[in-house]
Amino acid sequence: MAPYAYVAVNDSGKCFASVVPPLAKGPDWHIILRKPYIALNQCQEDGSFKELWRIENAYSFGVYLTWDAEFLVAIGPWNTGDKPSKEDVALSFYRDGKLVREFSTAELIDDPKKVSVSVSHYDWRDNSDAQYPRIEGHLFEIKTTEGRVVAFGMSDSGITINKDYSP
Repeated sequence: MAPYAYVAVNDSGKCFASVVPPLAKGPDWHIILRKPYIALNQCQEDGSFKELWRIENAYSFGVYLTWDAEFLVAIGPWNTGDKPSKEDVALSFYRDGKLVREFSTAELIDDPKKVSVSVSHYDWRDNSDAQYPRIEGHLFEIKTTEGRVVAFGMSDSGITINKDYSP
């Protein structure tokens, strides 16, 4: 699937993230006209939008905002290969537009044989459960292909992970 532009709205409805794909042209798409970015926008009283911050050179097919738009969670790119790796980004956590922490697929999956492998990439997420991923307050939950729900707490002290979370 080719990257596409979309928005992700926070629970308050006052902020949204614009996720903008790269734009390229040429026979091999080698001429870059625009690099990808994610921008946090806030609705103003007059109906206009104000950009609060921007993450340059970033694109994700899944972006989630906390209710206060302080934190943004981006699901990593499609990872090539057939097993989790420390080099493959699974999740990125941003606070006010600055990267706080990334988790690799190897950090989230204990059994490499449990990932879903296709011709082009592998997936560590269980996409069959419509409840996940989800964000409530400053808690982000995602279900893995191992059937486990992993929870991430976001606070002033950083990002905490609970791989044995029971919702």
